[in-house]
Amino acid sequence: FNCYNDIHRLQLSKEEIEHEMQVIAQSGMEEILMLTGESKEKSSVAYIGEACKLARKYFRNVGLEVYLMNVADYRYLHECGADYVTVFQETYDVKKYETLHLMGHKRVWPYRFEAQERALMGGMPWPVHLPGMVRQRRGLVQPVGQAKQLMALRPPAGQQLVKLRQPRPTFQLG
Repeated sequence: FNCYNDIHRLQLSKEEIEHEMQVIAQSGMEEILMLTGESKEKSSVAYIGEACKLARKYFRNVGLEVYLMNVADYRYLHECGADYVTVFQETYDVKKYETLHLMGHKRVWPYRFEAQERALMGGMPWPVHLPGMVRQRRGLVQPVGQAKQLMALRPPAGQQLVKLRQPRPTFQLG
């Protein structure tokens, strides 16, 4: 997906979101990962928050894979019921990253790299990092370095800081 693809995206109403949540929950799923596109107009923080409130009624864990946000937005979504946020990081090679994101807000490397820290500061108990597709020699060195940086934030006792895990079943919001 990129900004040049002509893809019609559906934006679900509150009723449609609730219906989808019911159907997914009836299948036996206890966790859900909700995704949005990069459009803040189509999927505002308030819209995502309402979806989190609905999801919390049906699921034990509610995850988000959404556009990057500030601390206050992550805090709001956590208060609405989100348990974690995932950030897909294509590469930790800054030069390679610049070739993948040529324009727009995704182009800003530090803001993307520091997203998990902002999620933690917003109260998300376990931000999740999803390593990306670009193979490189130091592929795991940098995620481990990032985890060490996050460890310095010292979450409350008993809470996990970072989970590296496989994606869960997903639900596209907008």
